[in-house]
This record gives sequence, C-alpha cells and structure tokens, in this order.
Amino acid sequence: MHLFDRLPLGIFGPLTGANSRRAWDLICRLANDLFGMDAAPPHPDGYLHEQVAKEIERFLLDQRWELEDGQMDATPLNIQANMLLRRLVDTGWLVEDTVGARRFVNMRPVVARFFERLHQFAEEDAELIG
Repeated sequence: MHLFDRLPLGIFGPLTGANSRRAWDLICRLANDLFGMDAAPPHPDGYLHEQVAKEIERFLLDQRWELEDGQMDATPLNIQANMLLRRLVDTGWLVEDTVGARRFVNMRPVVARFFERLHQFAEEDAELIG
C-alpha cells in the first residue's frame, strides 16, 4: 500500500513555503485544542465552521503571520482565518460537511493518527534501531 493511498494528496502543502513552521504550529493548535483525543466537540457533527475560524483568528493574533516577502498582510483577520481554514480543508488536514444550513469541520481519523505520529516525531528524540 502506498502512503498516498491512505492520506490526502495535498496534505504536505501547508508545510511548505515561508510560513511552514507557523502552519505546523496552527495545525498543532487545532489538533490539540479542537480535534485531540480529549477534545469533545460541542455538536455531534463536529465544530461549526465559525468556531474553527475564530480559533484560527486567535492563533493569528498570538503569532506573527507574514507574507512570503516578509510583509504583514493587510487583509482583515477574519478573511485571513477563513483563507487558512479553506487551505487546511483543501489539502485534507480538515474536512468540512454541511448539515442542513450549517457547516461543520472535523479532522478525519486517519489524518488525526498521521498528525499524532508526526507530532511525536517532532517532540521526541528519534528511536535507535539496531
């Protein structure tokens, strides 16, 4: 079985470019605060789109998010947050479903497990195999 038979094709997209470290920090924050093992979504269908966008806005306020040329974005914060959320959905980190008139955001279990492995690799020393 091939890695990309299990994972969305664009999953590494946000982790490239000038803001790759900040994108990783954002994914970590969302995974830990909203989609982690201990997190309980407020609705059976997940988190409302607006709730996730607000969490990304808080992240943007906490972090300096620069454009690739080193300049700060003049785009309003809520639009930046929605653009980042759209990118995470488009690349497969998150999935968005519409139930009735409401949009819900979740993280697929396979992506959550993949994130856990990546996070563990990033946080811990590599294991010695011999």
